[in-house]
Amino acid sequence: FFFSSRRRHTRFLPVSWARRCVQETVSDVVIPIAQEKGIPIIYCKVGERDYWKDQNHPLRKHETFNLKGVPTIFFWHPEGEHKVLVEEQCFKTAVLETLFEV
Repeated sequence: FFFSSRRRHTRFLPVSWARRCVQETVSDVVIPIAQEKGIPIIYCKVGERDYWKDQNHPLRKHETFNLKGVPTIFFWHPEGEHKVLVEEQCFKTAVLETLFEV
């Protein structure tokens, strides 16, 4: 699960520079399904906004991940096809539920 870093200089709660990364829908749906199926979840911050916006960001250029936006859910299957949900797709419950169908 690739998402934006939190700003540290906020007065109350941490705030993401990418507002969509703070939605709870992803966690509410993905975590229980992954736990039920014994699938580990790895959280990966893409860095601060300016670093992420650089088109030469290592995760944008990575041959496997090739990220286009955040949040991104990358479902890596060792024996099958990888599945990727990007930005708005990450918040559609029906799409999230099909992510773990093997």
